[in-house]
Amino acid sequence: MKNRLSIHAILAILALSLLISPLAGAVSSSSIELETIDTVAGYSALVRLSNAPGNCDAEVKLEKPDGGEVAFPVSVDEDGMAKMDIEGYYTKKAGEYQVMGRCTNRNENYSAAETFRVYADEVSSSVSEVDMDKKTAAADGNTPVNIAVYLKDRYGNPIAKHNVNLIAGRLGDEVILISNNYTDNQGKIIFNVYSQESGVASFIVYDETDNTTLNDRPEIAFYESQSQFAAMGGYSDNVLFASSSTSGPVSYLEIEELSETVSVGELLNFKVIAYDDQKNAAMDYTGEVRFSSSDNNATLPKDYEFQAEDQGSHTFSLSLSFKTSGTQTLTVTDLDDNEIYGEIEIEVGNKSTGNSSTSGSGSSSSDNNDLQILTPLPGTYSADTLTFTGNAPYGTTVKILDNEEEIGSTEATVSDDFEFKAENLNDGPHVFLLTTVDSKDEVLETSDEIVITIDTTAPQIDKTTIDPEGDISTNEAFVVTVYTEPNLPQVGIIFNNSIIPLTEDVLIDGVYSGTLTAPEELGEYDLDVLVVDELGNEISYEKLATVNVVQGSTVAPEEEAVVANPGTVTGVEAVAGDQKVTLSWQTPIDGTEGAVIDHYRIYYGPDPELLFSTIDTKDSSTTTTIENLQNGSTYYFALVALDLQDVESAMKSSIVSGTPESAEDVLFSAAVEDQQTKEEEAKAEEDALDTTVKEEDTPDTGPEVIWLMGLSLGFAHFYFQLRKRPVAKRETGFEAFSSPQSIKRIIPIIDIRR
Repeated sequence: MKNRLSIHAILAILALSLLISPLAGAVSSSSIELETIDTVAGYSALVRLSNAPGNCDAEVKLEKPDGGEVAFPVSVDEDGMAKMDIEGYYTKKAGEYQVMGRCTNRNENYSAAETFRVYADEVSSSVSEVDMDKKTAAADGNTPVNIAVYLKDRYGNPIAKHNVNLIAGRLGDEVILISNNYTDNQGKIIFNVYSQESGVASFIVYDETDNTTLNDRPEIAFYESQSQFAAMGGYSDNVLFASSSTSGPVSYLEIEELSETVSVGELLNFKVIAYDDQKNAAMDYTGEVRFSSSDNNATLPKDYEFQAEDQGSHTFSLSLSFKTSGTQTLTVTDLDDNEIYGEIEIEVGNKSTGNSSTSGSGSSSSDNNDLQILTPLPGTYSADTLTFTGNAPYGTTVKILDNEEEIGSTEATVSDDFEFKAENLNDGPHVFLLTTVDSKDEVLETSDEIVITIDTTAPQIDKTTIDPEGDISTNEAFVVTVYTEPNLPQVGIIFNNSIIPLTEDVLIDGVYSGTLTAPEELGEYDLDVLVVDELGNEISYEKLATVNVVQGSTVAPEEEAVVANPGTVTGVEAVAGDQKVTLSWQTPIDGTEGAVIDHYRIYYGPDPELLFSTIDTKDSSTTTTIENLQNGSTYYFALVALDLQDVESAMKSSIVSGTPESAEDVLFSAAVEDQQTKEEEAKAEEDALDTTVKEEDTPDTGPEVIWLMGLSLGFAHFYFQLRKRPVAKRETGFEAFSSPQSIKRIIPIIDIRR
């Protein structure tokens, strides 16, 4: 009995524990509700929170289309509401984003997800791409080259539903659209190109929807087909032709048109041709090649990248010279695939005295093209030191000139090379020239100019502002704005051991801003600014500003705080002008008692949801003009009033818009409108005249009308006469005269003219 009771007790305890465990561990979802607004890639997204516990420490989690997640702290007011901007740094990828919220100081899961969409930005002429399936084709009018255009914004997001034109630069080129009329979801649209005209054809890609021309301009080398040359009587020994249908991928390289016997120091011309495994010229070869020789002192051509117009063959002129007699080899090799190469042997002999030509210095005149510079290449450098390397004849001196002033020299080694390091170069543009001189300091050769810009200075900070000014309450949001160089890849604020990225203003170059949240711990916090330019120059400016975090003011429960409100601005009107918009409005009348309006603040931007730019009026006048706007662009405006304590209106005014136009455009539009009005008035007068003529031509009386009136009167008279007669007897075999048949028989005997 005891054993039975103990088993029952154990089972009861287990069942009770199973029931209690889920209840004890259950965590409910947050009651926070979120509202979002769609935005554009790289622009901020507005998120509103509501239905949260008052003054809770909230957190908003952002889920990106690529699966990435970012959490943002948010301060909720006593009514359980808050709003925040997700900076454009986090919305560069187009697609669907999700946000969820929760209170971090409560044991709860994230709330239900709210979705918003980020659309691709405008077409980027530099990021958009153009692909071709080949760079050469026969000029027979039947061989297509497939060109695919990929429209993208500045962040690489594909742009769909755009109308794209591929414009040929020659009359003999034909472009045919083979895909849909608009770009697909991948931003792709496809064309086929044909030509009956040999030569290099260039094309322009024009996005008609955004009125943008892409930087990438495809080029195709069209060549005469074999059949066309056969019809003209065959082929030249010096020209190679191959049909695209018979030419395969490159298999090897061959050095041609180079004499088997040459002299030391002789400047030589030769040709390199790319072949497939069937010994057809690989006319679409676009590889990069490098030369080498068994003569370590030989002067060799520089690395060369074959172009589409080369059609697999390129001539190197006066760029080869051997310095050592004997049997020498010259090798050309593809840099991406060393299995693709060509090699030739040459007998190099000493020059005969009768053919030699020497200058007064004793150096051979054939050495005149021996100065080659390998580094540096033209461009911009972030270091103040450059190393010059190259080839120069042994025994010569190489002088380096910077902006026409000699900065140093070095001697060419026995290997005919040299090296010189230029240090402590000043920031700014430099034009370098290198010359070789002999022992008598006579100039032998001068290089081409090498234009280089030295930029070792990181961007400078012009100004840093904090809004609002003064002390910041705990958990209060504030905006930091940094003024520096435009188009920087990274600007950030180092605050409370975190780096907060800043976003450049849409309308004002070089102005970067971001929203920060004051921590709960009281005290002073330094703001450091981190900037990086395009060359990677990075610098951190320490303690550019200081934030003093104080305890936020509280109101006793029994007291009700009176919130100042200057009132809502109404009656806003916008009148556009040349590069400006003039606004007028009415003074608010619904403000709190005693509120005195000091001035007004105008919020404006390129979209009703992107009113990020502001400008304050100087006084309480109810009209102002926003200048320096771009003609043809639509701007949206909303106003608030500010009192003597800089307290804004609780609500913005209704949004109005204006599109600035030049005076010439306005006059043209007015002239067009006036002309349309005159044409409409003339048309109305013409229509009225036609109606009057038709009414005058319509007869009120005439024989037809009299005839109809007589017929009607006669029929009525006859009908009433019949009503007075007795009905015929049945034995007569006739129906009553009132029947339709009787009337038909009688009507013809009526003379309606009486």
